[in-house]
Amino acid sequence: MKHTIIAVTLTVSAFATASPQQQITEKVTSWMSVDVQPISSLAIRTAFQCQFFAATPMIKEPQGEMHFGGYLFYSLDNSAHMLEQPSTTQALPDISRCLKTDFNLAEQENVLVFAEAMKSLYESNGSSFAEQFETKIEKSESGWTIITGTFFEDYSGYLIDLSNPQDGATISYSLDLPR
Repeated sequence: MKHTIIAVTLTVSAFATASPQQQITEKVTSWMSVDVQPISSLAIRTAFQCQFFAATPMIKEPQGEMHFGGYLFYSLDNSAHMLEQPSTTQALPDISRCLKTDFNLAEQENVLVFAEAMKSLYESNGSSFAEQFETKIEKSESGWTIITGTFFEDYSGYLIDLSNPQDGATISYSLDLPR
């Protein structure tokens, strides 16, 4: 019993000696959290070996709750990585890395599944996929073009390059697909 009283006394006295800045920091830090939700659909489970998650930073203060943006993550080999949401013409190596090894993007049916998986993945985070645009899929010399929207005078969407079979599919996003 004597030890319990001393522990309580030490805890109270340690908090009492904390500066006002430290006390405020501890209080405000206790309001912060992150809501992490899995993202899954039949198309995502069919095309990808990774698990995907949406993370939303939140502040739960006495007056209410506020959400700040949303971020996508994926888990591969038991390691979590942030998934970049395409916003410019860029390669998407994480998407290529997450494809199942037996998911053959040379087949049009699988390209349709891939397009649906990408839509499910990015729609969950409120991306531009949410705009009203009918996805179009076109065969190209090196693979496939998946048109998902417009950007000024051009189309935007995904390019699937199958020209190097030993490396597998290379996936990129483009804002300047010709009309």
